[in-house]
Amino acid sequence: MHLGNELLHPEKSEIGKPRNFNNCASINLPNHPLFNGVSKVFLKEIAPIIYVKLAKSVLKENNITIMADAKVGKVFLQLETHAI
Repeated sequence: MHLGNELLHPEKSEIGKPRNFNNCASINLPNHPLFNGVSKVFLKEIAPIIYVKLAKSVLKENNITIMADAKVGKVFLQLETHAI
């Protein structure tokens, strides 16, 4: 899995106003153990995940993967995007 070069979920603040993190929120969360009891996650200024066949998407928005996981041998990996 690797990260793309696109910037997703930028914070759209206005000068002189409080910061608006709701622009960075994801509320349409899938039925996945990672999100049990969670109604909203904040992912600010992130990059999309480009993944290989072994990985599967955990969270997508507009058909772009922003969280993925994979099992490689005895290891279970979860990749969350990060700022670029």
